[in-house]
Amino acid sequence: MARYGEIRMSEVARRAGVSGAAVSRYLNDSGYLSKEKREAIRRAIEELGFEPPADHASRYPRCKTFGILLPPFQYDGYGLEMKAQFTRQAEKAGYHVLDCYYDLSRVPLIQALESICRERVCGIFVPMLPMMKLSDAEVDYLRDCRIPVVLISEFADSYPQVNCILRENDAGAMIAVKRLLEAGCHRLAYLGPPPDKNKASAQRLAGFWQQIRHAGLEETDCLAAFEPLPVGNIPFAEAGYKAAKEAFARNPDIDGILGWNDAYLAGALWHLAELEKRVPRDVKVIAFHSEYAPFLCPPVTSVEVPTERVCAAAVELLARLQEPVERMIPRQVHLCPALTERASV
Repeated sequence: MARYGEIRMSEVARRAGVSGAAVSRYLNDSGYLSKEKREAIRRAIEELGFEPPADHASRYPRCKTFGILLPPFQYDGYGLEMKAQFTRQAEKAGYHVLDCYYDLSRVPLIQALESICRERVCGIFVPMLPMMKLSDAEVDYLRDCRIPVVLISEFADSYPQVNCILRENDAGAMIAVKRLLEAGCHRLAYLGPPPDKNKASAQRLAGFWQQIRHAGLEETDCLAAFEPLPVGNIPFAEAGYKAAKEAFARNPDIDGILGWNDAYLAGALWHLAELEKRVPRDVKVIAFHSEYAPFLCPPVTSVEVPTERVCAAAVELLARLQEPVERMIPRQVHLCPALTERASV
């Protein structure tokens, strides 16, 4: 049989009618290839007598494990759902998942990633980051890391040097506000954490005001009320209750609310009940996410990128980045939220 040095991968690619990168993915068992391409490459290798050298990676079992970096909050609903969906999507693609728990408010991101890189993983998914921005050193590390890293980015800066899944929170807020306006609302309120403390809130608030301006509403008729997220196990609903109380103290005639998330909005519904305002007759409400939205009273219309879709995109990108050629160009995947109608509008 001919040796690797005698026949180039480019010759195999020409015979199979595929790219050189596809042949590399076949040999390294990395990334996606259709059944037809795999069969064409297999035939070309057989016909040409191509054989990789004894030390080529394709002759050894390949690590097929992704790490997921999570905060050490075992009962955080969002984190548990993200972990479950990422594991499910990774297993469908033929990968295992290693759960890695670090408190990034105390452990530097680079230190956590370096620790995970010492494990037998071929990619790392970072779905939750507490910081409002990345440092230059963190951006450089993420760009140059020997193991591909994909993170969910809700930062004000897009960081094009880094592999990111971008949930378009501003677009989601615009979709929600447009729906409230179509339902006849004219005095809107956004309720959420302070935008200087929460990245997603900053993006959602920006979309809220952008759609109001686009619709030609008087900004003086609309408002935003902020209440910080609680520390510890205190539910988000308490913060939502306080934000709603402030909003209605400033404008008792609010007729439409966009909530930062559905748990936060649950507190706003509590205050609406105290004010004897009925949903949706007196006030129409929409929230981001649908963890609790279907079970509130009434069931709340929500806007979100489903966790399943986010994790599928992350797994697909990490699998693609197993190919060294693909890793040369940072990838940014944009996911726009969609509206799920329920009884609150």
